[in-house]
Amino acid sequence: MKFHRGIHWLSSVFAAAALALLASGPASAQKTQLLVYTALETDQLKAYEEGFYKAVPDVELKWVRDSTGVITAKLLAEKANPQADVVMGLAATSLVLFETEGMLQPYAPSGLAAIQPAYREGKIVMPNPASSGTGYLDVTSWLQIFGEQGGWKFMDGLHENIAQYTHSGSKPCVQAGNGEFPIGISFEYRANTIKAKGGPIDLVFPKEGLGWDLEAVGIMKTTKKLEAAKKFADWASSRPAMELYAKNYAIVAIPGVAQPLPNLPADYEKRLVKNDFAWAANNREKILAEWTKRYDVKSEPKK
Repeated sequence: MKFHRGIHWLSSVFAAAALALLASGPASAQKTQLLVYTALETDQLKAYEEGFYKAVPDVELKWVRDSTGVITAKLLAEKANPQADVVMGLAATSLVLFETEGMLQPYAPSGLAAIQPAYREGKIVMPNPASSGTGYLDVTSWLQIFGEQGGWKFMDGLHENIAQYTHSGSKPCVQAGNGEFPIGISFEYRANTIKAKGGPIDLVFPKEGLGWDLEAVGIMKTTKKLEAAKKFADWASSRPAMELYAKNYAIVAIPGVAQPLPNLPADYEKRLVKNDFAWAANNREKILAEWTKRYDVKSEPKK
């Protein structure tokens, strides 16, 4: 079983934070150094970095990566002293929290007009469980698919069959691929890459519809490198960038770029459920408190 996570909407006005330093571009005294916080998969970043350098050689990227939950909490904690210039690949359901706190820099990338209206907003009205963006989109999707009462009833039944709630959105796929557990609820990118490498798993797409979220790029309102950050946002919203995203995801925000991926249904985009991001964001604390009260006893120990 899996739920969709990876529509890439890369347009305007976002921000985030994370933990450990991951990678960086070539050092140069002449280059503007841009600190980019991300929740994207580690194995995606090199290609995106190389693509950006081809388009913008005068900006050096410093990557900082962690899970959506850690990123969200860290940025809110850093509100008085933000460190990042730009965020890339953070769930839209977290981003609206930052906008309401006045932490985001409004900016419309040069390629915004090419992006489908369903995947952009001129002003963000888009709205984890607590540590995983994938987990949070699963919970909010079930509450929207089945209704609040039906959604919690569904999760009560699911909980009886849960061995452990992980703190990583991709770990359940890895565990299923390793034979540790028979079923992992995760997102299609990691499941597809494991299967492509010969992992003994099948991808199952729920008939009720697919939960989903947007992965976004944005600029910190407090950045002192606004022009370089704008260049990054422009590139991240461009067709060449979308062509890179399309190697990993079945749906990207510019029409006609994505190509069918193996193991995914041809009508993938039509299966996406209607997702109210504002509701998911505005009810985040309430939903997470209820989820924690009901199910946290089976959560993976935090390191």
